[in-house]
Amino acid sequence: MDITDFKNMIRSVSPDQRANIVKKDLLDKIIFYKDDCYLLNEDTMIYTIVKKQEGNLLSLISKLILNSFENLSKTHQEDIKEIKTYNKIFENTYTKTYLPQLITQLTNDNIKFDLYFKEIHFKNLEI
Repeated sequence: MDITDFKNMIRSVSPDQRANIVKKDLLDKIIFYKDDCYLLNEDTMIYTIVKKQEGNLLSLISKLILNSFENLSKTHQEDIKEIKTYNKIFENTYTKTYLPQLITQLTNDNIKFDLYFKEIHFKNLEI
């Protein structure tokens, strides 16, 4: 997330807009298929099914927001801190306000599973 994303996230009144901001940074890390949640293991590059979806998703979003904030320049961090309610974006209660929209936006029911149980493997096809 960049400074514009942070400002839009703080000022947005729409859960759809907030979910869309976060979604772009999570698209390659998490997939929802039907009622299941798959998280990318970055060591093996395999998506595996995750239990306790909400907790894992909240943790992933919290890390994303905090790491993105810490990676901003000090000047940009100070700009964001001047917005009166900036700290709410770090709270789970705030994240939960757009979680249903985020799950919908991260849902992909067009995945075809291979023979591995509860895992998704993508094949690189030459076109």
